[in-house]
Amino acid sequence: MAGELDGLLRLYYRTRSIRRRLGESLGRTAGRRATAVYVVASDGYCDFAGPISPHGLAPYLESGCDIERSLWDTESLLGACPRNTVR
Repeated sequence: MAGELDGLLRLYYRTRSIRRRLGESLGRTAGRRATAVYVVASDGYCDFAGPISPHGLAPYLESGCDIERSLWDTESLLGACPRNTVR
C-alpha cells in the first residue's frame, strides 16, 4: 500500500500544473525565486524531517515525499489574525 501511494505522489508531482501551483504556494512567480524560507519533506515513516530549501525540492518530489511549507517567508509571516483584530 505504501509503495502504491508513493507512486501516486510521484505521478501527481510530475504534472506540470501541479508543479506550477506548488511553486506559487512557495511564493515563486515568473522571474522570482520562492519566498518560502523552508519546506519539510516527509516520507511518512520518520517522525522527524528537517527543513530544506525550497530550491532543492525536486529530488524529494521525485521520491514521493509529502511536502509542507513553512509559514515563515522572506517577505512576510503567513498566518491568521484573530477575528476581532481585523477591521
